[in-house]
Amino acid sequence: MAPRFEIYDDADGFMTGRAQTLKEFTMTAELKHSQGLIFRAEYRRDWSDVNYFVKKGRSENNQNTFTIVFVYGFSSKTP
Repeated sequence: MAPRFEIYDDADGFMTGRAQTLKEFTMTAELKHSQGLIFRAEYRRDWSDVNYFVKKGRSENNQNTFTIVFVYGFSSKTP
């Protein structure tokens, strides 16, 4: 498990187009199989002090995402 928290203060709206403070929290879980398969599940919550995100055509001050990833690693090692 790997948690992460970030804050970005875009006081003049240079990066996002709107003056705001953005925050995000992410929690990632990872499982590795001995045969090279990696599974990751990630939950992320973003929020702002203004309505910045769009949900169903409406402006909101937060959003949630959930991602599932499968990765297979190939090795160049020869036996």
